[in-house]
Amino acid sequence: MDLKHFTVGPTKLHPGFEDFLRKGMEEHIGSISHRSSRFEKLFADLSDNLKKLLDIPKEYAVFYSGSATEFMERILQNCSGERTLHFVNGAFSEKFSDIGASLGREVTKAGPLSDHSFSVESIPECSPEVVCLTHNETSNGVQLPEKFVEEVGHRFKDQVIAMDIVSSAPTSEVNFSGIDCMFFSVQKGFGLPAGLGAMFVSPKALERARRVEEGGSHYTGSFHSFGSFYKLAQKNQTPATPNVLEMYLLNEVVLDFLNKGLAEIKKETKRKAAAIYEALERSEGL
Repeated sequence: MDLKHFTVGPTKLHPGFEDFLRKGMEEHIGSISHRSSRFEKLFADLSDNLKKLLDIPKEYAVFYSGSATEFMERILQNCSGERTLHFVNGAFSEKFSDIGASLGREVTKAGPLSDHSFSVESIPECSPEVVCLTHNETSNGVQLPEKFVEEVGHRFKDQVIAMDIVSSAPTSEVNFSGIDCMFFSVQKGFGLPAGLGAMFVSPKALERARRVEEGGSHYTGSFHSFGSFYKLAQKNQTPATPNVLEMYLLNEVVLDFLNKGLAEIKKETKRKAAAIYEALERSEGL
């Protein structure tokens, strides 16, 4: 049965998933060592292809973990010492702030205006070390306009700016050169089973994490700290054994997206959206 999915995720699997999986099984990809040259090539190829697809600056490091939610914790744990600022417009941006509170940070929340938009003029007085944005709030679909994201970047030039792009990647229309940490998981816009998250980290965020770690007043994690992630990423490796099969499948999906082109993918998305909006307008119940 060809199921139609109207949830934010997990989404319907990518149409090439079965072929990609079959190919991976034939190549015994699930059995390769994460310390082998073959894995290092996969890591490098995937990281390069993701940067190309999402237009990520070349100097950014790429980290892989089991989920996007883990990256929320890693960012706040490694890049903040005392204070964080969160633009909260739904359940997942709220979760981001809750993680900050659980780590003992002084959390400031900026809520949306009555029309669900944000304004930098309405930000509470605060001096955060990390500013947290959720580009497209998974729980309700409210998206931050590119202009607002740029204004936040100008307002907080010295802070680490982190952005959840879970339900807007790979078609996020954001200038990522102004964002220090962007992260997503694969079960939304990439059409894969859950179990893999990816994050792009700027040199500024890495330097901030180094200072927090050397300060010694805050626990920054063990094998999944920014320091350990980055040390191994320099060798195209991961601190712990990753989901190698998912990384392989993600690379195949990204190659397919690159071949198709984001412009065409955006057109398809807008056509699907128009069909849903039209159906809503025709429905008396909705």
